[in-house]
Amino acid sequence: PYPKNSNYDALADAIELKTYSALERAASFLRLMYYRAIHGKKALQKAISGGQYTHPQGLFYGGQFETWSNKTVRAIIQRHLYNAARVVFIDIHTGLGPYGHGEIITGEPPGSQAYQRAVKWWGKRTRSTKAGESASVKLSGAIRLAFPGMLPGAEVTAVTLEFGTVPLKEVFKAMQAENWLHHHGGKNNPLADEIKAEMRRVFYPDTDGWKDRVWAQGKEVVDKAVAGLTIRSLA
Repeated sequence: PYPKNSNYDALADAIELKTYSALERAASFLRLMYYRAIHGKKALQKAISGGQYTHPQGLFYGGQFETWSNKTVRAIIQRHLYNAARVVFIDIHTGLGPYGHGEIITGEPPGSQAYQRAVKWWGKRTRSTKAGESASVKLSGAIRLAFPGMLPGAEVTAVTLEFGTVPLKEVFKAMQAENWLHHHGGKNNPLADEIKAEMRRVFYPDTDGWKDRVWAQGKEVVDKAVAGLTIRSLA
């Protein structure tokens, strides 16, 4: 069965805008802030971004069938990794955490071999969603979660490398607006260019400082993963 997200269901009308009027956006914001005041910031983040399978026009919708990209990833893994003894998968994301900071996110609990391996390679930047120490909440449907099941005979280290951009409230508002544009506004809407530009800004700050930090940290993470694999294989 698909994972349930009853908290998203309760907030769906506030998350999914039917119009882009100032009144509806204000009502949405107030309702979500009320939920946050009652249940906490992490609970609201989990409700919105944890994944859901009941609202096709909503955010973080998981779908009802295997998509082309899903099939393609599985075909690549079957072709190139089916007999690998050790696999590292790094899913690069932006939008969560402090500006320009790279966090290694794992869904493995502290104490597990995969978690200990990640900490050994990447140190204190490693955070577990199961321990509640990550900028991300526990998710359903994240691509990294599929790799251990697809490669049951391999030692799998599957993580997300998440780079912070702007405050989470700005990221949500941009996604909410883009979701409205996609389902209701249409690509020829007068607000389309503005909404698309804001969507890009919140996930990709166009500054040399941010890009330099992302590049340096990204290279470091990949280099340490390769070094960890090489040392183990030589041993």
